[in-house]
Formats: sequence, C-alpha cells, structure tokens
Amino acid sequence: MKVIFEHNKSDSPTVSIILLDWNCRESFHIFNYLQNQTVPREQYEIIWIEYYNRHPAEIEKMLKEGEEAGKLPIVDKWIVMEMPDSLYYHKHLMYNIGIVASKGKIITICDSDGIVKPSFVESIIKSFKEDSNIVLHMDEVRNKDRRFYPFNYPSIEEITGGGCINYKDGKTTGLFDTKDIVHTRNYGSCMCALREDLINIGGADEHIDYLGHVCGPYEMTYRLVNAGKKEVWHQEEFLYHVWHPGTDGDNNYIGPHDGHNMSTTALDVRHNRRVFPLVENEVVKSIRINQCDTHELDKTIDPAYFHDWTHEIMAKSSKFKKLYHLELTGSYKGYNLLNGHKLFYAVPQILGPMDLTNEEQRNHPMILSAETQEELEKKIDQFSPQVLKSYFRERYKNTCFVRNVAEELVFRLHGRYMAIQLSTASLNKENNVSVLDHQSISNRFLIKLALLIKSNRYTRRLALGVKWLLSICYRKLLLKKGRCFFCSQTYGSRNDST
Repeated sequence: MKVIFEHNKSDSPTVSIILLDWNCRESFHIFNYLQNQTVPREQYEIIWIEYYNRHPAEIEKMLKEGEEAGKLPIVDKWIVMEMPDSLYYHKHLMYNIGIVASKGKIITICDSDGIVKPSFVESIIKSFKEDSNIVLHMDEVRNKDRRFYPFNYPSIEEITGGGCINYKDGKTTGLFDTKDIVHTRNYGSCMCALREDLINIGGADEHIDYLGHVCGPYEMTYRLVNAGKKEVWHQEEFLYHVWHPGTDGDNNYIGPHDGHNMSTTALDVRHNRRVFPLVENEVVKSIRINQCDTHELDKTIDPAYFHDWTHEIMAKSSKFKKLYHLELTGSYKGYNLLNGHKLFYAVPQILGPMDLTNEEQRNHPMILSAETQEELEKKIDQFSPQVLKSYFRERYKNTCFVRNVAEELVFRLHGRYMAIQLSTASLNKENNVSVLDHQSISNRFLIKLALLIKSNRYTRRLALGVKWLLSICYRKLLLKKGRCFFCSQTYGSRNDST
C-alpha cells in the first residue's frame, strides 16, 4: 500500500470525504464539484482510495494544475492499495482504510462519480450541528439518458430533465415513499456519520458476503441504528448521477441479495439487532478497544484476503454469480435481441423467459451471441432448423418430427399434429409450443401459426395439406366473419385488437 500524495493540514477538518475506485472510474469530475463549495476548503478533506495499482493521469494532471494556480489540492490523501488483479474488490475494506486514514469529525462516504451542489458539505455540517446523534443519508437523482456520456458537465436542470427517472416536485421520488424505502431510496449514494460512532461499532464489516457489487455503507447504518443513532434522510440536498457503462454493476459478481441487489446479510442486521461486524478490521478494533488512534494503514489488510478473495474462489462459490444487465434492443426472425454491453445475445422467443445471469441458461444451444448486433443477425440467418428439431426431441420425448414445410416445422405430439413457424414473433411462451388446443388459441396470429388435428384418423398427408391450404387462403378461410371453418369456434373479428 502506498500513499501517493498527502497534503498536511494545519488544523483538523470537520468533514472527511471518502471516495473509492477499483479500476473502474472513467471520469473524475467530482473533484471539480468538491473544489467549489460554500464552506472554506480547510473545513473538509478528500481521501481517494484505489483498490488495485492504478494511477490515473487525470488526477495527477489536476494536482499539477492546482499547484500551478496556487490553489489547495483537489485531494488531501491519495491511497493506492496495490491489491493484485487476481483479487476481487471489497468496498468495505476500502471504507475501513478511509476511516483509519481520516482526520475529520464527520465521515462521509459517497458515490465517487456523483455530482454535488456547492452546498453539499455545508449541508452535512449543518445537519450534525442540529443533531449529532444521527446517521445521515442523501438520496441520488439518476438520469439514464446517454447524451451525458462521455461526461460533459450537465447542469442540474438538465439532469433533472429528460431522462431523469426519480425526481418529482423538487425531491427524489424515494423521499415520498414511506413503505419500502429500502428499495425506493439509494442507500449507497451517500452516508455520513461521526467517526467516533463508526469506530465504536467496529467500522465496516469485512465479511466475504460483501465482496463485489452487493455491499454498501448502509450495512453500517443499520448497526448504528441498533446502537441508538437515528437514521435521517436529507430533504433538500442530493447527489446527482448520469449514465455511463457499468452504471448498475454490470458484469460484476454479486453476493447474497434480496432480488433487488440489497444485501440480505445487511438486511438481517435490522432484525437481529447486531451492533458489531461479523468480521472486524484489526486496526479499527485496536482503535476501538485501546482508545488510541493510529493510522497504520499497512496493517489494515488481512493477509488471508490474498487467497480468500480471488476471482477463482468467486467463480466456484455458490454464493456469488455474475450480474448482467441486458437491454432489449429489438427482435429478428423470432429472436429477442439483447445488448449485454460486451456481447449481444439472441434468444429464441419460443423458449419463453430465460435468465441470462444463469450460466446454464446462457449456454443453451439455441441462444446465440456475438460482439455486434450485425454479426448476431448473420448468425440467425445461418442458424439451422436442425437445432430446433434437436431441442424439441429432447424437451418433449414423445414428440416426433415430421418434416419442414416452407419455414415451418411440423411435429406430432400426443398423436396430434402441430406446425411451428420458425420466424414467428408470437410463439413466445412455452405453453404455446407444448399444448395447443382450440381454447388456448387466443388470437388470429396463433390460428395462422398452428393447427391441431383433433383425431388420429386424419392422416399425416391431410394434416400437411390442410396446413398448406391455410397458409395460402388465410384471410378467406380462417377469419371470415371471425369464425373458424374447421372447428366452428368464434374468434375476434378482424377489427379487434390482438
């Protein structure tokens, strides 16, 4: 571990702002916002902690420019942990290093690529002057519009305008909710607490469950509340965030969570009333027990982490899985096309819902992938119907493939014949494939796509002939006055919505 830069302040600051990077930040704009606050720069310090061995040239450039201009540096302490690339990141360990390294009375842990107003630090100081027995949170206004990427210093008005997903009447929408604030407010955006209080609860929990994306300072919030502190959400001061690749932890490992990326290990703290961490940092523990402050950063990293937190361990553990945020970009010849940022996926609609975070489902033989959408569409064009045949033979053991008719596969299932159009956009539910009868045919598209022959006395040739006839005479035979000639069952008229 190295301290790349340190600015020695003559007086202890009121606030210590801890910012993290794990070789992921593209923009360092938060330094510019923190340099323009309504309180004197001497009242707060900024600590930047890098997990791996990265030394961003942008930070060095900002430091040099500030020095040449005679200004106070953009960062007061720049720490590089030098963790090997084989290890996965653990934010809670970084929190503890920040707590140990800090000199301020109030610790602030916030989103290191957030945007703050000039009143940000002043609001923190004022809140603790009014009531020091609190743990303070600030919600985050988020905008999903990609016009702000690469980061181009949008105004607050632009961020709260088009593309904003959680801002209404001057507040985040989460602040209007009182029933499910765990999921409607951003607990990881910004948390502030007295340094003394954080030391007294043992600092951040370094349990392996918090390795990777599912973690956050809210774990300490819940234990602080158990210790008697009040959880407070600022009603006027917010952080602001705009879209960038990997915004929601894409392609990150995630530990145990409740389905909404909130750690279940942390949520359990609200019920078991636990105050101390499951795994306490030894340096924080020493400060807590001996009541003697120390800044021995080298001793904050447990040597056991070097073999317990490897990528290999993560990949083999049943507790962790990769998080993929897939964006539906359209459909092509019966496939849903999804953008996984690094790869594009084509999922046949006849498979029904598929969880691509599950490796087994992602490796399904019918799911295609490519680096670009154009390459993916070419793969679909070349994809052989033989794969579909193999799938149905395996999925439905008593299904017998009959033959191809144009772009359709004809099967015999339970003694009945069924035709499936390969390039349909309507057969997107599994029950439409496995069970088809006149009651389940709910719209005229499915009537066109599949005909179930009701009795074994019909020959295969008749089934194929009827299907061929329907494909030619669809409008005349199948939907005249909304009635099917073959089963005398009435369907919606041609003017009905489908």
